[in-house]
Amino acid sequence: MTVTTRRLQPPASRALSLRPLAVRLMALCIASSASISFAQEPLLLVSEAEMQASLAAPEPLFPRFTPEPGAPRILVDSPKLNSTVASPTTLKLRFEPESGTTIRPETFKVRYGSLRIDITARITGTTTVTEQGFEVQKAALPKGRHTLIVAIEDGAGRLSERQLQFEIL
Repeated sequence: MTVTTRRLQPPASRALSLRPLAVRLMALCIASSASISFAQEPLLLVSEAEMQASLAAPEPLFPRFTPEPGAPRILVDSPKLNSTVASPTTLKLRFEPESGTTIRPETFKVRYGSLRIDITARITGTTTVTEQGFEVQKAALPKGRHTLIVAIEDGAGRLSERQLQFEIL
C-alpha cells in the first residue's frame, strides 16, 4: 500500500495578499521598538529608603580629603551645587587632567551620603564614562538633601575626589 501525502498550499492570490500585511506588521514592530529603545526613562540614582538610611546615619569620621598636587580636577556642569534642584535632573561632570597625563575612566567611583553607598554601577550602566567626563540626562532622586562623592584617578595614580551637595524639591 502506498501512501501519498499532499502538501496544501494557499492559492497564489492569497499568498501575495498576505505579503503586504506581513511587511506592514514588521515595519510597525520595528518602529515601535525603536521608539521604546530611544525613550529614556529617568535613572533612579538613590531610593527613598537609601536616602533615609543615609540621613539617619552619623557622618563618618573620615579626614577631609586633600588631593595630591597635580591630581585631576572634577568640574560640575550640572546640577547647580548648594541649591535646590528639580528631579529628574541632569548630572554632568567634566574631568580635567594635569598636562602630560590622562584620566583613567575605569577608576571612576560615585558614593552616596554618609553611608557612602556605592552607586557607580547605576551610572555606568546607563552612560559611558570617558576621559572627558560623563552625563546622565534624567537622574532621579527623592525629595531631600543629597551628597554625592565622585572620585577619579589619572594615569599617574593621583586620586581626586569631589563632594556634590544639593537639595531636590
